[in-house]
Amino acid sequence: MVVPERETDLLVTNAQAGNSEDFAMLVQLYERKIYGYLSGLLGDRDEALDLAQQVFIKAWLKLKTLNDVSRFQTWLYAIARNAVYDYWRARKETCQSWEHLEINNICAELPGPEEWTVEADLVRLTLAELSPKARQCLLLRVIGGFSHQEIADIVGLGETSVGTYISTARRQFRVAYSHLQNETLEQESEPAYVCIKA
Repeated sequence: MVVPERETDLLVTNAQAGNSEDFAMLVQLYERKIYGYLSGLLGDRDEALDLAQQVFIKAWLKLKTLNDVSRFQTWLYAIARNAVYDYWRARKETCQSWEHLEINNICAELPGPEEWTVEADLVRLTLAELSPKARQCLLLRVIGGFSHQEIADIVGLGETSVGTYISTARRQFRVAYSHLQNETLEQESEPAYVCIKA
């Protein structure tokens, strides 16, 4: 669902005044993007779903503190980012598993399920090669569609640093993806040996 920016601002203003129906519309507009972002950072669909619900609850409770309604999306992603940091702190995890990454937010449509599965695995493994900051900036750019300035606001970095992280992440992604793709092709072309007992 695509809603013009002016209408989104109006929904936020109405929600700030206590209109829960307009806030429900905001949830509907942003839930898939927030879930994709959280899933990409956490690597766990169930945890991402739980965290997404917490993000929207917190947003509802804190909505009156948002001074500029046009910054709602950036503000919402900042809440999501902070929720992930709190989650990691609570579990003292510094490394994330990417086994359950919601790849469909990153991959283009592929011809069939087998090809999609191979592609999804390649993307998952490739993303795991990136540093957490680079991965976060890249996901915000690719999934969220944020500008460098908006990413800088969300992540708490300078705009130049964000640009560097994104360009480095893209370059590393291309190299790692190509390497993994070649490994996959080599494995597929190796002859299968069958052991036959006499």
